[in-house]
Amino acid sequence: GGKAARGDETVVGGGIYTRDTLELFSTTVRDNQAEADESDARGGGIYNTGNLVARNSLVAFNSASAPEDVSGGGIFSRLDDLLAEDEDNTGLHLINTTLSGNTAESTGATEAAGRVYGGGLFVEAYILPEYLPLPDTVTLTNVTIAGNGVSAPNATGDEPAGGGAYFNVRESAASPIVRVNNTIMAGNGDDCVLGAALDFASAHSLYESSGAAACDLAAADPDANGNIVGEDALLGPLANNGGPTRTHALLAGSPAIDSGDNDLAVNQSGDPLADDQRGFFDRVENGTVDMGAYEVGAQEPSHDDGGVFFSATAVGSAAGLAFGPHDILRYDGSAWSKWFDGTAAGLKGAPTACHNLNAFWFPDSGDDDVVMSFAQNG
Repeated sequence: GGKAARGDETVVGGGIYTRDTLELFSTTVRDNQAEADESDARGGGIYNTGNLVARNSLVAFNSASAPEDVSGGGIFSRLDDLLAEDEDNTGLHLINTTLSGNTAESTGATEAAGRVYGGGLFVEAYILPEYLPLPDTVTLTNVTIAGNGVSAPNATGDEPAGGGAYFNVRESAASPIVRVNNTIMAGNGDDCVLGAALDFASAHSLYESSGAAACDLAAADPDANGNIVGEDALLGPLANNGGPTRTHALLAGSPAIDSGDNDLAVNQSGDPLADDQRGFFDRVENGTVDMGAYEVGAQEPSHDDGGVFFSATAVGSAAGLAFGPHDILRYDGSAWSKWFDGTAAGLKGAPTACHNLNAFWFPDSGDDDVVMSFAQNG
């Protein structure tokens, strides 16, 4: 994990700081800190003022702490035209992603302790009319936000709020659009808080809290938009449930199982989700997608190709099979075949490949693949 720390200045982005377009895929951001000694702290794991897309990823065990204002223990995202590299492209899109175990904490004495918002996620809009003709968009699709928290032990003013997520408008000519779909917020104290009036809508999502602690959604099972509010999500602990990132499994009897909306299970481009956070297929099992980042019944991709795989680096032939640079060959113990025709796909490199790399892959249908590569340095 990383750490951003300063004396009397605001500290931002313990793990990642981005002002541009950034896409995270199958990435874990964990154990980072944004820690200020005298001022504010924002974004223990990620600080974003650009356009952030996180898919099939995990943001966990990050923290933001300071004696004054603290926001976004896991992710701090500001929709701010002046801070972004591209003023027409700011936003936040979390898809098949988990935020877990993140914290925001004020360390200030009673008279100094400031506002503490958004243990898992803090989103704030700062939009000026001369810079942005259209509202920015925040989407949470099949996200699990669980076990995050906020605290201010010495504060006597504003109570900490939004252990799971906090959405706010600081100054705006147009309300940002916030859409929460097929998402679970549970075990965060207050799961979801609206700090100001904004264009917020939730559908087919589960909140263990209710009322003001669930973005003003009344207890229901379900409500008119398919939200389950005020119910135990029955989540397992954050654990290795397969795939490259840890997840919260849905336990037997969880009301989140088969309670999502298939039409809402889409990526940032509107394409249907094929897998869950783990990369397991299919994203829609038993006819209806589950809420959250984990899909009950989804299966790990098969590695039953077998054989040995070689990446070619020059024109040649093997047992009568002609191949070119960037082709990938397979030998199954008795015959050669062309597993991927890189030349036909338009990869550059004739008459020799520019990568000078031979790679060997031994797929294993059990636990682990064996991968070896040999690079030629020129």
